[in-house]
Amino acid sequence: MVRGLIVCFLVVGFGHHVFAQSESPIFPNLWDLLQNREFVEELGLTDEQVKLIESQRSDADKAYFEQSKEARKSFPEVLGPAELAKVNEIKNNRALAYEAALSNNLLQSQVKRLGEIAFWYFVNEQGMFATLNASTFRKSLSLSEEQIGDLKKETFRLQAEFDQELFELRQKYRERLAEKMNEEFRKTMKQKFGEPCIIGSLTLPHWPF
Repeated sequence: MVRGLIVCFLVVGFGHHVFAQSESPIFPNLWDLLQNREFVEELGLTDEQVKLIESQRSDADKAYFEQSKEARKSFPEVLGPAELAKVNEIKNNRALAYEAALSNNLLQSQVKRLGEIAFWYFVNEQGMFATLNASTFRKSLSLSEEQIGDLKKETFRLQAEFDQELFELRQKYRERLAEKMNEEFRKTMKQKFGEPCIIGSLTLPHWPF
């Protein structure tokens, strides 16, 4: 279970175009965290462990880009099922190599702590419901469809409540800011930008003056 969390932590947070040359992480990258002294100390990693992990990670990346480059040579302009399957195969190979770089060089206690850190990163970045609804975490916690449904309803209810409170708080601060403006400035602002309007689902608040 923990090993699955590690792979999720490593690869789920990356948005990919097909064999993109660069990757844009949604979550903090584990490899970047290995440069963070607090993270290294939290896991109890030795300098030798970090070197071994980074070396094997580098080998995995090289293999990934070489396989990607070779596969692109035979790809048509529009990818079909066979080509997409090949893309997924190469990505999966790299994910397995990433997992091996960790599982081969970490103690069991370090693997467990890494899985815990992965979970809380997802919670902080995506929210509790999105995290619990992700297949890896959902399976590890043995959550039923009914439990997920109840969590979803409560999440939406709390989100609506939060949005309303946030709207009212923003309005309050706009009004307080408006009090600091002189009459001429407020008139000019209204002339320049007009009345509030509705664009799609975005409702702009009334001017506080």
